[in-house]
Amino acid sequence: VLVTLLEEKTIDASVKLATALRKSGIATEVYPALEKLGKQFKYADQKGIPYVVIIGEDELKADKVTLKDMKTGEQETFTSKELIRSIEI
Repeated sequence: VLVTLLEEKTIDASVKLATALRKSGIATEVYPALEKLGKQFKYADQKGIPYVVIIGEDELKADKVTLKDMKTGEQETFTSKELIRSIEI
């Protein structure tokens, strides 16, 4: 899983989620810089990372995250706990 970094104010949430994913045994990487989403998707694609977790301002306000399946392009919104369960399946 690649966790995105979109804005300064979402960094803490991204790092916290990455830690929770790792504790659940899910291989997780946090994108190393604040960059456009398209560049982060391209990075995940080049590295063969199957899922990208997006935490933008809207997700932060709603206490949710968006999961993008890089193979199908489908996106779903989850709470952090729901996200971990859906990836573990």
